[in-house]
Amino acid sequence: MKISTKNKKIDLLILATFFALIMPVLMKLLHFSTTIKVLVFFLVYGAFSYFIGTFIKKHGLNKIFAILFPLEFVLTIFVFGIIKWSLVSALYGYFFALFFLVVTVFALLPNSQDESDKEIEKQIPIDGGIKDLENNGKN
Repeated sequence: MKISTKNKKIDLLILATFFALIMPVLMKLLHFSTTIKVLVFFLVYGAFSYFIGTFIKKHGLNKIFAILFPLEFVLTIFVFGIIKWSLVSALYGYFFALFFLVVTVFALLPNSQDESDKEIEKQIPIDGGIKDLENNGKN
């Protein structure tokens, strides 16, 4: 099943809402243990955070969207804490949101391999290389 709209911002909002609100509710309804929830938050949500960063970079979205998922997750933890339907302790939730933000920002950072490939493509080829230039300068 592919959820896609023409607007990538809406795609990102739908995915972030699914992972920040619907997945935690499903984990609560299915009675996941706290250990399993922490593992899911760390592994699955960490990978999703990395995906968000690469999605933002790939589609040229505004960098402010990097805070969308962590902010939705914090609001979910906060609201569920108010109604006494806690997913994990609030402190865990806030640290996980910070972790998600850091992973997303790392994914947004330029990849050194991508940058070097772009720089090589921009260079002007020189016939004979540097040695040929040095020999011509001496004459």
